[in-house]
Amino acid sequence: MKQIGSLPGRFLLIIVTILTILVPLYQSFIQLRQEIVTKQQENNITSAVRNIWQKEFSTSNDGEPRSFINQISTRKVNQQLKIQLHIFTSELYAPEEQNYFIELLANQLNKPPELLSLNLIEIPTAQSDILNAIPEEEPPEPIITIAELQSDFLQEVKSSLLNLKLPPPAKLINYEVITSPNNSMAIRIFYLSQREIDKDAQVLLANDIRQRLNYPLTQVSMKRIAENPGNIAFEENSTVLKPQSLETLDKTASILKGQPALNLKIIANQKPEEATDTNKARAKVIKDYLELKWQINKKRIIPDIGKESQTNAILTVSSEQRTVSS
Repeated sequence: MKQIGSLPGRFLLIIVTILTILVPLYQSFIQLRQEIVTKQQENNITSAVRNIWQKEFSTSNDGEPRSFINQISTRKVNQQLKIQLHIFTSELYAPEEQNYFIELLANQLNKPPELLSLNLIEIPTAQSDILNAIPEEEPPEPIITIAELQSDFLQEVKSSLLNLKLPPPAKLINYEVITSPNNSMAIRIFYLSQREIDKDAQVLLANDIRQRLNYPLTQVSMKRIAENPGNIAFEENSTVLKPQSLETLDKTASILKGQPALNLKIIANQKPEEATDTNKARAKVIKDYLELKWQINKKRIIPDIGKESQTNAILTVSSEQRTVSS
């Protein structure tokens, strides 16, 4: 892999130019979310206007149809909410009735009445025309929720990072997307390896991720998970876990809890002079500890018998299910 310093200056100039032109993906996401919130508020107001009118004003005192709404429009001017209603009516509405409508709507929206104004456009018509013209209510158009928007956004990130390759021997395990209104989007890459990815390789990999996302301001960090988180030492002829061994197991369990795609293999050893099946008992006590204290699924813990003449157990983290040797 080439050093980042060896790239031509012209290529770097092109990159800088692109960075100054591209519209950040995350800013678009925030803008779209704000537009959805605004649309939801407008729909809530329109629904309240329609419901109140149909319940309180669409019929006369004798129960006969009096009016129906043809069109509703709303807009905000500073703090003032202006409502305009186009209605067909067989009897014009008095100012007192219009003021009463404003009071009901203000109470429904939890706003002061003086912040609402009504422009009622009345089109006189016969009562029989109203009966024939009352439209059937159509179901409201589905509104995309913020949760659905976030789901679509994460799916887009997932598609962008599909087939992302890390330099061997590193293996991609998972990634974490972090978003904040005040900061650029951040992605943390979790990978399995016995050594850190070279710094220059990390720079090139981060640039590849930004290019895939079409968002040059993405903050990319990488977190290595060691394949061998540690060994568990035992006293001779003992299966008791030592305090330092418990710390190693707790650290390993925390990794397994955070990364469900990983499994753990326990290779338990014993010396020839120790009691028969001491190694099996050591593997079992480790397995039981992880299952009982940390609720790690037993299918993810693979006990195995080692061949070394040692009083220890070797822990190995893997992204693949391994077969238990006999």
